[in-house]
Formats: sequence, structure tokens, C-alpha cells
Amino acid sequence: MAISSNLGYRYYVCFVDDCPLYTWMYPIKQKYEVHNIFCAFQKKVENLFDQCIKIFQSDGGREFDNEPLKLHFKNCDILFRKSCPHTPTQNGVAERKHRHIIEMARTFLIQAQLPGQFWVNATYGATYVINRLPTPLLDHSTRTTPFECLFQKKPDYSFLKVFRCECFPTLLTHLKHLNISQNGVFLLAMLLITKGISVLTTLRVKFM
Repeated sequence: MAISSNLGYRYYVCFVDDCPLYTWMYPIKQKYEVHNIFCAFQKKVENLFDQCIKIFQSDGGREFDNEPLKLHFKNCDILFRKSCPHTPTQNGVAERKHRHIIEMARTFLIQAQLPGQFWVNATYGATYVINRLPTPLLDHSTRTTPFECLFQKKPDYSFLKVFRCECFPTLLTHLKHLNISQNGVFLLAMLLITKGISVLTTLRVKFM
């Protein structure tokens, strides 16, 4: 990204399951972090779905095409494939997914009138929504979603809110009293690892 996020992130990496087209997005500060991010991601999905990653495909970027990561692929019996130089069509699924995420995230920021430094929140929100949008790429007759295809259940849309809509969180103080925030608080994105939301106050980003 041309702009560092409010938390210091400069890049992001996304992993797309080629069958259900479900996407996981991770913001990173330096490209060398991809190795550790992938190892953690691999452990997570293999434990969650009781399935092993068999093939990993990417472009020829050095964040993927490097000796430590290729050694990891070899040790885990993962076939590593990369596209030829200047042929993004060979990695078309990931390239189209990247474009979809960026275009939706940019729309979120423009609609919310937020500066580019909040691109991480916007891309989190975009990825979350895209995973729950029907797509004809999976089933032309039912237009199922990546979420449904992967988890075998329909996504819940009831709690979705507009990006940067005003909200009034109830905070539990150390005195165990309910404190209703009276300041301007705006929802930025759903959190993927907790049942909560990321909100923006007039001072800084907080996680509820």
C-alpha cells in the first residue's frame, strides 16, 4: 500500500481457498513476515478443517519465492507453483480477489469519508463481506457464498452494519458500572478473531 495504516501496516497478504473461494486476509508491516504468517495460517486451517494444504500457488514475489518458505513447503509435502513473469492471468483467482478487495475497501473509505490510513479496517470489512456474498463462480443455480461452501451453513447477515455508522457502546468500567459512551464513536469493521467490532473514537481506534 502507498499509505501506512494507523497501526503501522504497509502491506497485506491474502490466502484464497481455490475451491470455495473463501479468503483470509492478514495485514503485515514487512514482506518477510509472510513466512511466519503462512505457517500460523496453515496450522490454523489444518486444525480447523482436519485437512492438509496440498498445493500453494502464487506469483513470483520474493515474499513467497524464497528459500525458507520453499523449504517449509518441501517439509510439509506442499506442491509450490508460481506463475511465469508478467503473466498475472496464471494466478487469476488471487489477482481478481485482490482487485475485488481493494475496490470494495476503497469504496468503504470514500463512502465513510475516512483517510487512507484506515485501509486495514476497510480491507478487513471488505474481505468479511466478500466471503458472505453470493457468487455465480461457485454455483450458477443457487449462487451460494464462499462462507456457505466452506462451513456448510448459511451466513448470518442480521448483525451487519454500515461501515463507519455511529454507535454507542456500553462499557463496563472497573467499578462494574455501566458507562454509555457519549462521544462520537463509529463502527469500522467486524473482528474476525473475536465476537466484537472495531470502533473509531475521536482519539484512537479501540476494540470492543
